[in-house]
Amino acid sequence: MLIRCFLSLPLTLNYTFLFSERKGRKKRKPYTRYQTMVFENEFLNTSYITRQKRWEISCKLQFSESQVKVWFQNRRMNWTFFTERTKARHGEDDSKDSTIQPKSEPHIRHYAVDV
Repeated sequence: MLIRCFLSLPLTLNYTFLFSERKGRKKRKPYTRYQTMVFENEFLNTSYITRQKRWEISCKLQFSESQVKVWFQNRRMNWTFFTERTKARHGEDDSKDSTIQPKSEPHIRHYAVDV
């Protein structure tokens, strides 16, 4: 009886019922040290990447250009969060210019890269 009910359903419903697998999120793949090194060194030069540099890095690291763009967006957000947090800890006034970026941060290692 259950089979009869199942077979009486439209064909598209049968197909989606049988073969539908919920695809979850992709598993996170952390960046290698070399990839992080290339990204961080470029971020030290400029926090906003040009199209040309984005293309060069994407070819070099075998990422898509949008992945490179998103990394820089995320890194700028992390930078903003880091500077705001340090201002709050030190009780600095918000009127100071926050666009100046230090050469390095204490929790990030920087490596030399041949580009």
